Amino acid sequence: MVQRLKAQNNPVVEKEIQKKEIADCINSKSMAFFESLKIDTSFLSIDPSLWNVDYSYRQAKAITKKMFVVNDIAERGVALANDYRHMTKSEEDFQCLLQCIEKNRKAICIT
Repeated sequence: MVQRLKAQNNPVVEKEIQKKEIADCINSKSMAFFESLKIDTSFLSIDPSLWNVDYSYRQAKAITKKMFVVNDIAERGVALANDYRHMTKSEEDFQCLLQCIEKNRKAICIT
């Protein structure tokens, strides 16, 4: 299924996605998102058709609209390379530096 999801303009994938409901995107860790951002979740207990008039929903929407989300590992790699490229003179030194940075980030749990 992952391979099919990667395919662009695949009508089978588009139909599968159209069948999905919001509940298909929720799991046991979903509340951690709201908790980490200190978002009031009281709107979740009311009918979704009323969310637009609910204060807690409007606040949550405003917070999430301001978020900048990067979930692409390749983008992170490019940013890392751009940030540190100037620090070395050779490709070998640059690769070593990137490996050291990555090892350090893992050691101190920075993602």
